Amino acid sequence: MLDYKDTEKLCQLDTKILNTFLEYRALRFQINTDASKKALDIMRRYINQYYKEDPLEEINKSFLERFYSSFLPCHLLRLTYKDIESLSIEWAMFSDFISNSYHITSLKRFCKDVYKDHENELFRILYLIKEVRKYGEVPVLCWEPFIIDMKCYKNMKSKENAFAKYIVYDQGYFKIEDKLGNNIIFIKNSPVKTYYKIKIDVPVGEEMKIGDIIHMSIKRKVFSTAWNMVNVKAYFDQSAGEYLNLGGNKDEASKNS
Repeated sequence: MLDYKDTEKLCQLDTKILNTFLEYRALRFQINTDASKKALDIMRRYINQYYKEDPLEEINKSFLERFYSSFLPCHLLRLTYKDIESLSIEWAMFSDFISNSYHITSLKRFCKDVYKDHENELFRILYLIKEVRKYGEVPVLCWEPFIIDMKCYKNMKSKENAFAKYIVYDQGYFKIEDKLGNNIIFIKNSPVKTYYKIKIDVPVGEEMKIGDIIHMSIKRKVFSTAWNMVNVKAYFDQSAGEYLNLGGNKDEASKNS
């Protein structure tokens, strides 16, 4: 049985509240889909990583903005369109639970609106992360569904002994500054502002927007000005810039993955 006695005094977003919500969720709405289970697991990770023991009164619009802008894109390789929609439903249930049980209504007021603001961009990024990874050297394009680029896999095997030709490497968060035909111009602010040119075919490049941010590792040949992708770890729209450490050494995308 759920016990809501003195719930007004439980003012922190702690493990007890999370467990109570999961019990509430299971009793009222049977968790019988993989999408729901996956959504609840991602929500738990997010809360434990960034908001564990934070006062409930401080859980506001930025709580969801950060989730959709910078946290969820790090997990998109393991998600489908249906999974993203399930997340919006689970957050709505969570906000109702917080409102009804702890009389904190701030999250409920913004829940649906924040998702609607990010919905189209999330679907665009879900498409792009899988397409852009084809330009790298990691053959796994996504985990859900599990897709391997066999051409990339064969190229990776044939180039295993050719790494000496590439002596310049870089990694981090790269922001799209401009688009010139098939060339995407990126900038990186750490330690100083530096420009990078990477060739992307038009169909994919047209979907990429100025201000988008890619967390990746890249390389180039000696005396060349063009860079090549090695591994694309995450793709973000420009709203993530507020939450990512674009100028420092903190590897937030890797931490979230």
